[in-house]
Amino acid sequence: MAIGYFLRVGDRTTCGGQILTGNNTMQWYGVAGARESDMVSCGKHSGPFYIIGGCNSVWDEGRKVAGTLESMSSCPCHARFINSIHDCYSDESGSASPETASTIPPVITNKICISCLMKAAESGQMLVVREG
Repeated sequence: MAIGYFLRVGDRTTCGGQILTGNNTMQWYGVAGARESDMVSCGKHSGPFYIIGGCNSVWDEGRKVAGTLESMSSCPCHARFINSIHDCYSDESGSASPETASTIPPVITNKICISCLMKAAESGQMLVVREG
């Protein structure tokens, strides 16, 4: 049996990035929970990236909730996530593995630059408005 941990906005990646977006309908200690297809930054490469994979048994508004067992970044590093909370789940089958990018539906391109998203995430903003 494998133990995984749930992820939320602000959790770091193993390459130095962080989870930038989440959904407030499922919060962990007042912070939006992360799900597959939520945006993530990379500590080594610029560009918009997203979370690939999620817990097969926990869903939030039609998307799998992100967890340390199944989720990884779509960045070139294919980074894993470092949980900041200890709320956990188990994979009884022991077969948890990240899904391949080809099994995840494409993400609608975000028209907000990655640096604006990162600034918003660092300051705790829940809404980012694109001007212009």
